[in-house]
Amino acid sequence: MTITNGYTTLANVQDMLSPVGLGTSGSVADNSFIERLVEEASRIVDHETGRQFFTTTETRYHDLPDDETLWLDGDLMSGCVINAGVGYSGSVLSWHPRNSTPKYSVEFKASTGLVWDTDANGDSDSCIGVHGDWGYTVSGSAPADIRRACEEITKSLYLSRAGQGVESDSIVTGAGVVVTPRAIPAAARVVLERYRKVNLGGE
Repeated sequence: MTITNGYTTLANVQDMLSPVGLGTSGSVADNSFIERLVEEASRIVDHETGRQFFTTTETRYHDLPDDETLWLDGDLMSGCVINAGVGYSGSVLSWHPRNSTPKYSVEFKASTGLVWDTDANGDSDSCIGVHGDWGYTVSGSAPADIRRACEEITKSLYLSRAGQGVESDSIVTGAGVVVTPRAIPAAARVVLERYRKVNLGGE
């Protein structure tokens, strides 16, 4: 199989497992299993941080804000706004933070006199579209420490394939792997906590 939106590679995980004599059989079944775990681990990273470290180009819709600031529901690298049938970009918009990415909010510059509006039917729900490149990094590649955290989680999931150390509050992932709180090693948790998204307002 091909890893979809994964934060590390089969080869990297095999390198981690080889010192303990695992993950090196080279069988199609075992390789496919590891690749599924990489995807599982990557989605755990997404869930724990509230971010995605791959890039998607799409339009996301937001409700009419209570004030001049529209809080985005994800990390945005670059984009434009569609409101009341009109597209806005460039100098009429003020993105925050101003001098770095990702962006987490947008508003009209005061000098434009523009305000957020409902859609053509007067509805305030999902009336503002923000189109652009969503994700944490410009390159669409995970930072090195996120990659390492993903590898640590993948290794932990691999070692728990038979359910060793299962606790009462364990869950089963989409790949059929038993996951306990130990599935996220301490070192990985430190990294994920550093990237955890803080909800500053709005959504």
